Amino acid sequence: MKKAIRKGISLNQKTNASSAAQRGASRREKNSSPLKSEDPRPKRRRACPTPAAENFNQILESLHERSSRSPFLERIEQCRNAGNGWLFGGLLRPLTQEEIRNLQEQGNRCRDWNRIRVCLDFTAQWIWNSVFEGYCLLGVFTGVDTPLLPGTALPTGIVRSTIMNSEIGNECLIHDAGLVSNQLIYDSAVLYRIHVLSCGSPSGFGNGETMAPGAANGLRLPVFTDITADLAKALSRSCPDAVERSGYEDWLNRYRKACTLDFGVVESGARIITSGMITNTFIGASARIEGAARLSDVTIASTKEKPVTIGHCSIIRNACLQGGVRVGDMASAEKAVLLEGSCLEPRSSVTNGIIGPRASICGSSVVPSPTGPDTEWHGRTQGAAASRPKGGSPGSAGSGAHPRKRKGGVQKSRQSSKGPKSRRVSR
Repeated sequence: MKKAIRKGISLNQKTNASSAAQRGASRREKNSSPLKSEDPRPKRRRACPTPAAENFNQILESLHERSSRSPFLERIEQCRNAGNGWLFGGLLRPLTQEEIRNLQEQGNRCRDWNRIRVCLDFTAQWIWNSVFEGYCLLGVFTGVDTPLLPGTALPTGIVRSTIMNSEIGNECLIHDAGLVSNQLIYDSAVLYRIHVLSCGSPSGFGNGETMAPGAANGLRLPVFTDITADLAKALSRSCPDAVERSGYEDWLNRYRKACTLDFGVVESGARIITSGMITNTFIGASARIEGAARLSDVTIASTKEKPVTIGHCSIIRNACLQGGVRVGDMASAEKAVLLEGSCLEPRSSVTNGIIGPRASICGSSVVPSPTGPDTEWHGRTQGAAASRPKGGSPGSAGSGAHPRKRKGGVQKSRQSSKGPKSRRVSR
């Protein structure tokens, strides 16, 4: 009996050994077959693509082409040619003795009235309790009622304000402006209860600044008004050599120089109401700024068709805002570009980032990387990147989500201790 059992065990061992050998042989044949199946596991993405994938010379050509036909640079060039009464067709005259006497009786002061120039139809009736310093050019103010807030209108003119080395167009409303210095203000602009609006030195209005270098190529993305989402994506994925980097820096310096003016600009129909410190800014037509705390080195490329709005207590530094952008209350942006139609909701912030067209940042904090179009971040979210794939559906990051990458490029969400569970994370 025992011998039979031992014999059966030895037979089983031989059978198992032969089957294992057969499996090993079939495995070797499969591996050596020319029709080898692909590995289903996701391949690790290269940190930096090959030059064939992203031709940096083509990117430079796109940058040059974009800047050569830039509407924003055309507006800058028009402003640069301004001065000596450009807003009034060059038809200026000094104040008469009667006009100086009327201005003084109305509480206005100036150390040298001979440095004030006015247009031919100027009247002093609507200028009260103001101080003028340096070389100032003044248009016509006839007291036309100008809408300020819903249901509220005030007459055009200059009241209780300090004007220094500035050119002010026709029918502007400037009331309780603490200091307006080195500004070109177009017709029908409104400045009401602002602390400071000045330009202390030649400024590019945030254009030509650079963001934090990318992790893949170390290239600093530019802050400039004419950038697009496609250009930002191509720059972040490119691998320029030393010569190409030199060409890129040369283009960036030339663009910065093309944007530089010795004075700030407030275009026609812009409204700045109850705001704090505004320095080195280009404020486009029909822009509406209500209660902003600080704007410094900012381009607001607003137009009549696509106005830009900025809410209360917002802080924006070294940034460019394209047409149709909305910045909510207590929002902040630094070294950033907000592309056309994007929205920075209240209490949101973006630093060293590019927000794509029609993207919405809702109560979130976006750190370096371009954010794709039609992307929405909301809740207590900290996004490292939110670029929507081509042809993909709009992305959305849920409340309390903190997206970050796993191995293999898959994002995961970490639950915040304060917020509710995450709903959805954009790919």
